[in-house]
Amino acid sequence: MRPSKRPLFASSLTALVLGSAAAISAGCSAGDANGRVYSHVDVRVGDRFDDLIPHAGGFLGRAKTIVSRLDAKGNDLGYFSVDGLLDAAPVSSGDVVTLAFASGGYELARHDSSGTKRWAVGLPLGSRQTTIPQITGDGDDTLVVGAAFEQSLEIGCPKPAWGLYVSRWDARGKCTDMWSLAEMPKGLSFGYYNAGDYFRLAGPVVAPDGALALAGEFRRSLSLGGTTLTAAGGYEDTDLFVTVVERDGRVRFAHAAGSTSSTDEIGELAFDPSGSSLFLGGASFGDLTFGGKAEPTTGGDFFVASFDASSGSKRWARRFGERVELGDRVSGLASDGAGHVVVSALGCTASGPDVEIVRGDGGVTTSCVCVLDDDTGVPRLRRQMNVSATAVAATPESFWVSGTYSGRPVIGATPVPSGSEFVARFDYAR
Repeated sequence: MRPSKRPLFASSLTALVLGSAAAISAGCSAGDANGRVYSHVDVRVGDRFDDLIPHAGGFLGRAKTIVSRLDAKGNDLGYFSVDGLLDAAPVSSGDVVTLAFASGGYELARHDSSGTKRWAVGLPLGSRQTTIPQITGDGDDTLVVGAAFEQSLEIGCPKPAWGLYVSRWDARGKCTDMWSLAEMPKGLSFGYYNAGDYFRLAGPVVAPDGALALAGEFRRSLSLGGTTLTAAGGYEDTDLFVTVVERDGRVRFAHAAGSTSSTDEIGELAFDPSGSSLFLGGASFGDLTFGGKAEPTTGGDFFVASFDASSGSKRWARRFGERVELGDRVSGLASDGAGHVVVSALGCTASGPDVEIVRGDGGVTTSCVCVLDDDTGVPRLRRQMNVSATAVAATPESFWVSGTYSGRPVIGATPVPSGSEFVARFDYAR
């Protein structure tokens, strides 16, 4: 039974500036030895809800980056650096798994709390196009999701990786299983403005029962677990797909969501802590169809949709932001287990009596942070800030926002100190 819904929000706010010794120790700096800073700061809640793992990534990850552990009060729990970092995910026992560029492909590695590698394995890129893999933690295991095009890849699993694949790696760095979910068409295009086949992957996220949710963008058609999805946008515009895969690789459901007049873009996925609801965030100017019902375009280009995680049936879909420019995106999505869905959107502009506009000297970048009722999608808070909000995390007590900024924007009650990256905690009213 989840906690009762609380009023939003208390004035208590913890704001940390990564890279500023005045805010936290210099060890958590997001800059390298030459003082360069990076363009992305992620934040994820660990398995005990008492530590956070933000990491900063440079252009294509081709630089040394920092994985930093913070407790719920923002105290520094330690950090370590990784060359070419692409992604980091918490697993059990306080360990962190990282994915980084390496010679000939990628390196998947598991680190203890001090950053010492417990193991590292290479994932080859292959001689033909391959999507950048993504990782997530599943208890003591690591899941790697990617797509191998026009050839199979030997990645150290019991069988080769082919098409859209999921591989499972145990705590010793051994691949115990690999599933191919879909065969990728030949001649895929990676450009939004090039007509033809196209595929992009988002996610993955793991439910409490171990099921895995994936989403992405595609053109023309895509077959997942025997279900053929057809893009409403046809040959030119991208549509969205969402699927949930069981622990044994069986596809629980697969659905497409798209419009006939717009390029639709995927943002983020999140389960609620019970695993009964799956939330999807993205952007579109068209009338998106979820479960056979067209949703109106009024209210903005960003959307959040709620699905039944067992059947995939749509529960609700809501829009926010304004119809200004597609290409902005939903950058963070989290369910707090207390009746709220927290979402951040990059480049978001909003107006109206229910929107809190937070002014400050923060340059020209704007982001929106919205808190929605998880049963209905009705907004309970909408805030626009002069920052670049790149990720959110949530617990029943608080939600966290991370990102980058310039100048002295107001994130809480006062302008933040000089710096470039931040992590901020917003507490619910008591």
